[in-house]
Amino acid sequence: MKRCRQKLIDLADERKEFVLDVDGFLYYWPSPNLGHLSSCQLRWIADELDKRNKPWQDQIEKDFAALPEFNSAELTETNNDN
Repeated sequence: MKRCRQKLIDLADERKEFVLDVDGFLYYWPSPNLGHLSSCQLRWIADELDKRNKPWQDQIEKDFAALPEFNSAELTETNNDN
């Protein structure tokens, strides 16, 4: 099973089906008309996307954690001052 999974991931890489989008995350864009995928294979793709996107997701969470906290009342007060 592990070998089949790796074969699927390698094939998707070869076909350049993992695509970096404008938000900085990779997405799976399957080549058209090249067959079907089972639910198991789709889970493998999803797991691979999670693995590849983890560093970017971690960076975003780190960046947002560094921002000062505020509550919705503060935001409303700021908007009403204008």
